[in-house]
Parts: sequence; structure tokens; C-alpha cells
Amino acid sequence: MKALSILILLFLISCKTIVNPEEFRLFTYNDVYDWKDCVIPSQDYVSKELPIIRKEFNEYVANIETLDRALHFIDLNNDKKLDVIYSGTSGSESDCVIFLLNNDSDYKILFEEYTNIRDLVFEDGKLVGYTGLDFGCCAEYVQKETKYKVSKDWDRTVEYQRVKASYTELPENLYENPISFETVSDTLKLRATAIKDDTNLFIYDTIGNVVSSYLKGSRGLAWSEKQNDLGETWWFVEMEPNSGQLGSRINYNPDKLPQRNLGWFPSTGLTILK
Repeated sequence: MKALSILILLFLISCKTIVNPEEFRLFTYNDVYDWKDCVIPSQDYVSKELPIIRKEFNEYVANIETLDRALHFIDLNNDKKLDVIYSGTSGSESDCVIFLLNNDSDYKILFEEYTNIRDLVFEDGKLVGYTGLDFGCCAEYVQKETKYKVSKDWDRTVEYQRVKASYTELPENLYENPISFETVSDTLKLRATAIKDDTNLFIYDTIGNVVSSYLKGSRGLAWSEKQNDLGETWWFVEMEPNSGQLGSRINYNPDKLPQRNLGWFPSTGLTILK
């Protein structure tokens, strides 16, 4: 019977149909942007602009000796002037990113937040979007990937946000296309690792590896699978925002953003959607 179940599962996977899945990328500290596409201006140019740029920073950051090393010069709006993206200390424990637009005599802050940059998206030489990676600070254990869309008037909107616990077990390989599924167990617990564990201490005062709980009929995409040491098949999944979610350790404001939780489900609690 077990062999038959595995054959049926493999058949369903081979027959999966997907409707316009978003690009999926795992995210770790290694995915922070390397700034290789930015311009390296002359030292004379930097020295001339630095006093003007300093005016836009708080007192602590404006006076750090290494401010110039955290400035990345890049044309954000294709006007042939070098704008600036600052990526560095915020004056507290968290790093921050600040986008500054060059207005000839001064700089205008477009966006600023506690995050890192994963990538920048340009069309016709103009910034139209970017992805931020927020790994938190201090005792934070929630990690986020947030994709932003930027309008020609510099309005910024969130397209989506993927969220995981810092201790999440990442899959070794991903499907070329994800599997659409629905939960059939009520209540099904999304876990940070591919095993049921409700007793061990994972981080700080967090007992067990549950990150969220979902009602029957909740939907998501499976991006990978593995067999654990017990021979159980688990899927690494991305849940639809707020789809049947009961509670969560990783969503602080679930109603404000389209947050997509990442984690592991046992395959026995899921059914494939066609």
C-alpha cells in the first residue's frame, strides 16, 4: 500500500499544472546585493558631494568616518546624474538602506528602511522595482524578502513579502515548476524543519518548530520535497497570504502585507490541485 501511494504521488507531481507562478528564490545572507552595477566616481567627485549627502543623515551616521564607503552611486531615473543608495549602519543595531535622488544642489530621500537590498530592477534606465532582505537584528528570528514596485512618480507599493523563521531548514533542490495544493488536515501546522517536533528548544524561548497553523482548505505552492529520517515525505511550501491561517509566530502584521509564509508540511496533509 505504501509503494502504491508513492507511485500515485509521483504520477500527480508529473501531471501538475501551474498558473503563472512568481519567480521563487531562497534567501540567506549570501543573497545581499553586491553593488557591482554601480558607478565608481572619482575621489574628487565623492569629496565634493559628501558634505551635501551628509545633510540627509542622522547625527550618528553623518559623522561616521566610513560613510563614503557605504554610498553606492547609480543613476536611478536616467537623467544622467548620479543618485545614491546608502547601505550601512542606521545608528542603531540594524542596518538600513536609503535611496537618495540627486537634485543638483541637494538630495531628496525617496525611500528608507531597515533592510538590505537583494536586487534592483530597471526599465529604460529607470528604477521600477527592487527587492529587500530583512534579517532583523538583536533577538529577531523572523526573516523577510519583500518585493517592491516603484512608479515613475516614486510611489512605492509592495508586490509581496515572503517570510520565514531564521532557523528554517532550506531545501537542497527546487522544482522547476511548483505544485499547487490545498490542505486536507484540520488543523495543519507549518513547521520550520521537515519533522514533527513540539518539544525541543529551537531558538530563545521557542519550543517546537511550528511557525504557523492552517485550517482545512488553505492553499499554497510546494517548491521542493524531502524524506526525513523517519521515511516521511515533507514538502517545502509557500502559503497564499492569510489563506486559512489561524495563528503565526512569524507574522506580526498579517493584514497589512501580502505575506507568504515559508516552511514544511507533511505530504499526507495535502492534496494536489489540478
